[in-house]
Amino acid sequence: MSLRLAQDAPERCTSHFDAVAQIRGEAFFFKGKFFWRLTREKHLVSLRPAQIQRFWRGLPANLDGLDAVYERPGDHKIVFFKALRSANACLLSSQNCSRKNIGDAAFSNSAPKLWNTLPMDIKQATSLTAFKYWVFKDNNVEEGYPRPISDFGLPMESVDAAFVWLHNDKTYFFKDMRYWRYDDHLRCMDPGYPKDVTLWNGLPPNLDDAMRWSDGSSYFFKGKEYWRVLASDMEVEVGFPRLIAKDWLLCTEMQSDSPNTDSKTTDHGGQHLPDHAENGYEVCSCTSDMASPLGARASPSTPLWLLPPLWTLLLALGSMPL
Repeated sequence: MSLRLAQDAPERCTSHFDAVAQIRGEAFFFKGKFFWRLTREKHLVSLRPAQIQRFWRGLPANLDGLDAVYERPGDHKIVFFKALRSANACLLSSQNCSRKNIGDAAFSNSAPKLWNTLPMDIKQATSLTAFKYWVFKDNNVEEGYPRPISDFGLPMESVDAAFVWLHNDKTYFFKDMRYWRYDDHLRCMDPGYPKDVTLWNGLPPNLDDAMRWSDGSSYFFKGKEYWRVLASDMEVEVGFPRLIAKDWLLCTEMQSDSPNTDSKTTDHGGQHLPDHAENGYEVCSCTSDMASPLGARASPSTPLWLLPPLWTLLLALGSMPL
C-alpha cells in the first residue's frame, strides 16, 4: 500500500522547529502538528512525520504547534506547553487576534514597563491567549489537564524552551532573555530566578527549545541551527552553532524534502532506519520506563521497536482530511 504524506506536512530539511525534546531517551522534533523521531543511536525512524495529536490524544484537536516539551525527572511524565487562542476574547476585542493579549496591543509600544508591573490577575483578565500545559503518562493525558502555566510560578507569556540539566536534575525554562530553574521533585521554583540568559555563555536569546541528549550534553535550538553545551558547563562548545537538518535529520545542505530526493548520511548526521512507515513498526514506545533522569541505557531485553504497526496507522490517518 502506498502512503501519501499529508498536504500540510512540513519539510524536515528546510524547517525550523517549534519544540525539541528527549523522551524515553529518543529525540523528538516538533513542527506544526507533526513530529519526527530519532532513536537513541540518532537514527531517523522515518523520513515522513506523524501527527502529534493522533499519538498524544488529549491535546487540542486543532493543535497547530507546541511551545515547548520535556520529560519530567522522577516520574518521567511528558509535559507539553502551548498558548491557546481564546475565541470569546477575540470576538469581544477589536484587536487583531494575532496579538498575544490586549495588554500587548495597548502597551507594547507606548508603555511596556507599565504592562510588566501590572498584577497577574489583571493581565489574565485581559488576556486573549490562555497559556496552558498538559501532563501525559505515556500516551495518555492525566486527569485535570490542561492547567495554567502559573502552576510553575512562570510568567503568563508561556515559555520558549524547557529541558532538564544533567548537572543538577533541575528543570530550566527559557523565555526571551531570561531563564528560570524549577525543582520538579519538590514542585516549586528555585529562589533567585529569573536570571539573564547571557549567563549561558554563547547562547542566543529567544530559543525555540532545548533538550538533554544521551551523551550528557545540553542542546539548544533556534531557527535552523543548534548549540551544544557539554555536561555541567554553561558555555557553548567551540565549533557551534551547526545545522540541525544536516546533523540530526539526514539532510544535505540545500536539500529539499521531496520524496524523490536522495538522502545522504553526513559525517556528523543521523542515519535512516528502514522506513518504519512501510515495514509496520511503531513510531514510539512511550510506555517504557527504562529511561533514568541521568540517561541510563535500556535493558537489552527491552523490545523497543518490535511493536504493533501504529506508525502505519498514524500516517494513513494523517493523509485523510480532518
